[in-house]
Amino acid sequence: MQPNKTHQFCLDILQLLGWGKGKPFLNLLLALSSHRCSEVIELSESPLYKYEYTSLYKSIAGFVAQMEADLSSDKLSVNEVLRELFLSNYLEASDSDIGILQTDVSGIPKPQSKTLKDRRVIKTSNRVLSNDRGLNVGLEVSFINLYDAENNWSLPLDNSWVPLDKTASEVAVEQLKKLLATDNELRNRYRLLVNTLDSGYATGDYIGGVHDIPNLVSIIRFRSGTKVYAPPVKKRNKNHIYGNPFFLIGESGNRAYKKHPKTKLPYEVWEDSVYDFPADESLIKNASLKNGRKVRIEMKRWNKLLLRTKSGVKMSDKPFSLVGVKVYDLQSGKLVFSNPLFIAAFGEQRGELTMEIIYEYYKKRYDIEPFFRFTKQNMHLESYQALSNGCLEHWATIISWACWLLYSARNQLINRPKKWQQYKEKEKQADKVGLTMPQAYKAMQSYLLTLDLFYLLPRKSKGGKGREKGQTQVLRILYNYSKKTTGRSKNKVNSS
Repeated sequence: MQPNKTHQFCLDILQLLGWGKGKPFLNLLLALSSHRCSEVIELSESPLYKYEYTSLYKSIAGFVAQMEADLSSDKLSVNEVLRELFLSNYLEASDSDIGILQTDVSGIPKPQSKTLKDRRVIKTSNRVLSNDRGLNVGLEVSFINLYDAENNWSLPLDNSWVPLDKTASEVAVEQLKKLLATDNELRNRYRLLVNTLDSGYATGDYIGGVHDIPNLVSIIRFRSGTKVYAPPVKKRNKNHIYGNPFFLIGESGNRAYKKHPKTKLPYEVWEDSVYDFPADESLIKNASLKNGRKVRIEMKRWNKLLLRTKSGVKMSDKPFSLVGVKVYDLQSGKLVFSNPLFIAAFGEQRGELTMEIIYEYYKKRYDIEPFFRFTKQNMHLESYQALSNGCLEHWATIISWACWLLYSARNQLINRPKKWQQYKEKEKQADKVGLTMPQAYKAMQSYLLTLDLFYLLPRKSKGGKGREKGQTQVLRILYNYSKKTTGRSKNKVNSS
């Protein structure tokens, strides 16, 4: 008989936190991973939450106090101990010795939360009007997730809020160094770690910051139009640091610009495409897109390319491999996407990855986006109202534990789609191929109600004395939001 991992998960947390703090906190985790509601306080209405609604705040506050105490000590934090526990006991074994990491930042709108520091102007994906720029006021949270390719799950490993005096790239470097600093379970499980990132991390802060981390390869998408340089050449007995420059565009030609950096007038310049530079490798294969469209994929790889100095970080000693991908329609022969996809691989061991593997690994980076959407819509990553930045950061950690709870129970769940969803092929095959995170979330409550969780019941209480008459809360400091300027890591406070 297969052991019940959900019971073991609960007992492991109780052993770590203790029965006094662990029981109400586990009630919160069970409700968070199974009960859908519009506000955090409504988690107390879950049939799995056996405490009063006032205990929700006490559970979160107690956990935050424990995390703050761990940060001020030299011992491993509760989060680090639990992460090691999850990786060693609950992560499924894989035949591959390469671990795939996903790093990205997501905006959390907080336009009315004036008690929070480091609020800034952020991008939002939902536009109310067609001419709306998609901007809001809020905070940014940086996540590093581990991708389970066999089960298609994006599992959170670490999260951190981005302060005003740092960029998302700088915060990601700090997270990676902290995550990989010690000889932990993540290092022991995988021989090589591949971090997949979007174009926002093609900066000197990130590339220079992770260059010295051993056994790490970073796969980063480059924006179209980026200038790269060929390997250095020798001319007249002089060593040149850079070769000829090339632009990441489909074909060479004159490019029109609206404004010259000095004269501020429109101008044209000739740009040599990287496709005119001889590639080291080439590959053509046929494939099908998710909508069934038959396409031909053409890939080329250039090794040992270079970038110019970025943000004051020397880049001439940081060569990379570049993979260019063009997708053609099989019937018409036309490009499916107007611009080619350019992916760069940084790291000493990048040569171990073929260009096809680099392309496939980067496509898996997108799976962190559904993770963001799921946690915002179902686990209150966006709607949680906190009075401090630290409490928000630790709430994101609580959400991470709830995701691992779903992951540990996924093989014991039976898919329970809505009546209008049960005819979809994806829902019919879910029990065979494995449940996704949203599917596990919908099936979790019915499964947990069948378990005997008697050890999580609260003790009888006579009730507290409550707030005394005339007692008032201390007024909190209010902060204005800020807007980043063009200068590196400089901000100005909005006077409005």
